[in-house]
Amino acid sequence: MKSKWWLKAIIQKLVSILPGNRRINYLFQRYVTTGLVLSDELFSDKLAHAMRHIKSYQGSHGGGVPVRVLELGTGWFPVVPLAFVLTGVSEVVTVDLHAHIRRVMWKSTLEKFIGFDASGKLEEMGLSTRKEMKETIRELLKKSSGPVADMKLLGIISLAGDIQKIDPGENGFDMVCSNNVLEHIPPASLVEIFRFFRSLLRKGGIMSHFVDMSDHYSHFDPDISPWHFLKFSAQTWKLIDNSLQPQNRKRLPFYRSLFEDNGFRIISEQRRTGNRRLLEQETPDSSFAGIPLQEMLVTHAHFVAVTEED
Repeated sequence: MKSKWWLKAIIQKLVSILPGNRRINYLFQRYVTTGLVLSDELFSDKLAHAMRHIKSYQGSHGGGVPVRVLELGTGWFPVVPLAFVLTGVSEVVTVDLHAHIRRVMWKSTLEKFIGFDASGKLEEMGLSTRKEMKETIRELLKKSSGPVADMKLLGIISLAGDIQKIDPGENGFDMVCSNNVLEHIPPASLVEIFRFFRSLLRKGGIMSHFVDMSDHYSHFDPDISPWHFLKFSAQTWKLIDNSLQPQNRKRLPFYRSLFEDNGFRIISEQRRTGNRRLLEQETPDSSFAGIPLQEMLVTHAHFVAVTEED
């Protein structure tokens, strides 16, 4: 069947309005679509994100690793926070609106780290790991007390809920980061969250955020382009969009302003662009008019920022 995105959109919309929708979504992804599998490709991608965050910090500090990190959006597999503590970060606080990690996912994450370490792939990716941490991971795989308790032993504090209502502690953070999370948050909430981040960042700290601005339905449906969802009006998109995996559809200029209007100065902006021919085949809604072509072409970006005073 051509254009499979409609089927997924309808299923997600229907599930999102059912009682116990997150439990249903989990079971559907695990047993029907097999979407909750930590493949080597996905694991490598998450590791690459973690290393980019660390290198961004090192680039602005002349080396070293952050002492304390806040991650927005833990996800199903806590690869990034685990990579952080393996590189020497003392404490990672990782926050998700809803708790996603199950024992089976935590076990898969530990197994991937052990397997990649044994094959030398961690070293190839530039992940210099601490011996005592690797030994602890092996012990946890043998006898786990559950994801939250295990992560705490490693220096990872896993929390669920609105990040602005969570006590971050008194010491602040050397780095605040996220991995393809911002595009799922309503714009008004993003402004509030970034103001909150501003209050948490220590002097000399950095913000490091990856944003995926492509239509996420295009990730599995090759018949639609990364800009497919831009053709819908705001009213129509509201009917299509769902609360399980919402997409705010914001473009590059919005994210630049999100940093700059909330007390941050962007020091690095790395972009990935899509096929211009595919974009020209789309007819974006009038609400996207005025955005320059070169900025519309951007599907992914990595922003690194510091506070205006730094």
